[in-house]
Formats: sequence, C-alpha cells, structure tokens
Amino acid sequence: MGNPDWTPRYIVGSKNKLEGLLEEDIKLLKEFDAVAIGFGPGIQVQLGAGYGSTTFQMNDASWNWLRPLLVELVRGRRSLSKTEPQDLPHHKQHESS
Repeated sequence: MGNPDWTPRYIVGSKNKLEGLLEEDIKLLKEFDAVAIGFGPGIQVQLGAGYGSTTFQMNDASWNWLRPLLVELVRGRRSLSKTEPQDLPHHKQHESS
C-alpha cells in the first residue's frame, strides 16, 4: 500500500479551476444526500438537513482517498440502473496549475 496523497485539492492556480473542482465535488456529494459545508484543507460535509444533522471533516489525504471511490460507486449505480451519467465528476488527479 502506498503513502497517503496529501496534495491539497483546492489549492490551484486559477479561480476557474477552483470553481470547477468545487462544482464537481458538490455534485458528487449530492449523489449521497450530502452537502459540502467547507473546503480546504480537506473537506467538511453535512449529511442530511436541519438541526441535528451529522457533520464530519476529512483531511486532504482522506478526501483524496475517498473521492475516487465515491465516483466509482456513482458510476456503478448508474450502470446498474442503466441511466446515462450526466455531470459525473471525472476520476483523475487534479492539477495544481
């Protein structure tokens, strides 16, 4: 097993790149009825809505590990339900420029 990837996902060279990454992750989390409530370092997520909903935070290494798994899970679900993936985040490492 390799070393964790501590590369910060949201530290990028342009506003447009950052907006794209945030949009991808917001759409991804929505697939699981979750909402991103904070970004960088890592991500803070809220499960459900309203008072008493669960929140948790992941550092960069945890999010870099979990995010590709969530993307694959969404793709698998869509494949099984035979729906066309739309606006599905791509499983690729971000570029820091």
